[in-house]
Amino acid sequence: MLTPSARAARVALAITVTVALMLAAPDGKNLLAMLEGPTTEDPPDEARILEFDPVARTVTGRLWRYRFLQPGHSATALVPYAPGRSLVIERDNLHGPAAVCKQVFANGTGSVPVVDALMAALQFIQAIGIEHIERWDLMLANRLRDGLSQITRARLLSPTVRRLASAIATFAVSGVTGRALQDARWEQKIRVRAQGQTVDRPVRLSAHLYVSPADIDRVLEVVAALKA
Repeated sequence: MLTPSARAARVALAITVTVALMLAAPDGKNLLAMLEGPTTEDPPDEARILEFDPVARTVTGRLWRYRFLQPGHSATALVPYAPGRSLVIERDNLHGPAAVCKQVFANGTGSVPVVDALMAALQFIQAIGIEHIERWDLMLANRLRDGLSQITRARLLSPTVRRLASAIATFAVSGVTGRALQDARWEQKIRVRAQGQTVDRPVRLSAHLYVSPADIDRVLEVVAALKA
């Protein structure tokens, strides 16, 4: 534990440009700020986790150190997953095929199954590739939008310009409440979320990696069959 000092004050300035993430400290009053990499005063394989007082708008002088697998690595996120426990996403500073290290490490004593499951999920996503997932999700969302445009009573509220659209579509059906629209899909095991209970209120549907074109077609069939 360090007392506040000029050195700590100099480090506080670095928070504004190199902090990976802030999360609540165990006392619930202060924040913990992890720097992405070492300062000029630190070993090349260490990063500081500083305690920050949001009321005083300065560091308290308390800090912890995170040691990387090797010098040159950086922290891209500090993610809380349980009280007093967090995950650090560590990577090298290379991009694309040249990148070698992207790993997740747990701080504190946590649930091993939870951490293992998270790492397996991240490895699964990385194996598929974010670009492939994005293309798949947008293909599904565009399939939904195109189908809704052929249904007279359907009204798309999400952007219709594809370069501005995401894989989330919000739409309504004339004369049908958002809750009725939601329930009709839930009966077919299609999970959407109502955005209101009054007539003509929309629902929101997200096209995920595990959704298939057949699932989108089922949504369109349910919408087309709805009665006011």
